[in-house]
Amino acid sequence: MPGPVDGTTGVCELICPACDHRVSFAQSFGILNPFNFPCPDCKSRLTVGTRGRIVLVAAVIFGLSLCAIAIFMEEAGRWETRESLQFTALALIVGGLPAQYFGISFADAQIKRISGSA
Repeated sequence: MPGPVDGTTGVCELICPACDHRVSFAQSFGILNPFNFPCPDCKSRLTVGTRGRIVLVAAVIFGLSLCAIAIFMEEAGRWETRESLQFTALALIVGGLPAQYFGISFADAQIKRISGSA
């Protein structure tokens, strides 16, 4: 089941399919490995579904593109190192927060199947 936007709070949440525990947007920043993370409540091993993987790949491509812009502008002599760092920091805030939000909005948590088990 996709992580819905809660109608009462407007907060996007990821829902564990095993125990219906809701992982909030703020808690989602603690998920370091979206392909294998524990539910905070029942400890089931979870992974993102196909939609979450698509958003993750798109966010990585977007981030690498922003870094390429900063590197190009610095190498072309149009920016100093300070300006490249400022651009990268601003781009991470402006692009990173929406990417995290959309990642949680469209991700569908699934119970991770451990290979070799029935």
